[in-house]
Amino acid sequence: MVYLFPDIPKQMEIRLRAGETSRKSFYKLMTAERSFMDGIIQRSEVSRVVHITLTPTDKERFALSLETFDARRKDSIMSLGIKDLLARVERCYQDLELTLNSSGHIVSIQNMDQIREVLAAQKQYLEERFNGPGMQAVDQFESCVLQSEQTLTRYLCNDRKLGLLFQIPYGAVGASWMPMFRTRTNNFMDQTIAMVNESFRLSEANEEHIRIEGRGQLEPGIQTALFRSAMQRHKLPFHPQADKPVLIRYTRDLVLDVQTQWPLSAQLAARFEFGKSYTKEIDYQLTAVAAEEV
Repeated sequence: MVYLFPDIPKQMEIRLRAGETSRKSFYKLMTAERSFMDGIIQRSEVSRVVHITLTPTDKERFALSLETFDARRKDSIMSLGIKDLLARVERCYQDLELTLNSSGHIVSIQNMDQIREVLAAQKQYLEERFNGPGMQAVDQFESCVLQSEQTLTRYLCNDRKLGLLFQIPYGAVGASWMPMFRTRTNNFMDQTIAMVNESFRLSEANEEHIRIEGRGQLEPGIQTALFRSAMQRHKLPFHPQADKPVLIRYTRDLVLDVQTQWPLSAQLAARFEFGKSYTKEIDYQLTAVAAEEV
């Protein structure tokens, strides 16, 4: 089927469409962050390859097999031991069997028991080598993130993890900005939570792809106290009355395959500030690649 859009439609329905057969895709996923903390720069970058197989099961459901591999982590302050700990925890969800609906939402995680078993095996290794805060973090991951399919889904949909695959504005999108969803994020500062209201508009549509732009604003009523506590933990100066969380920039750029309406590429760029002594820059990118490039 050929789709032709001589002009950008005023509105079109974006829905996941897998066709009649399975579709396989490879992606390169990169999440880069820079924190400026009272003149000190901290950098973190994680890159990985993602392999997916999307199979229609009925008109409204899709089976998604997802494998992540070749993960590489660069961090200016993280020790080799902590890098090893994180890599072993991440192994528990490097193979996922998911069910999606036509809105691209994760409906269920089919291999939840297997995920828990993999973490249990990794814990035996980690308990021999780590104690204190390291193992406390692993125990917290097990009790909170792996508590249920819902909690693991929320974790996976964080843009720092696999969210660029799932944070897609399925539904009616037009040439004008339309509010689509609220994103809960802890990526701006450690041990904080912020809600971002995201709006989207259709910027390009042709016979090969659909491009959608997104932008976000902090939701009113943000829990400023959490950010002040984080600033105090890091011993960063700030004005208790004048300074507040500010989202300077928050943009998404999405390119979808015109037939499947599954991502070909996605990018999230953000800049967050609290006063003059804390800035966080985020650059997350997901790019489809050919199998021979992996």
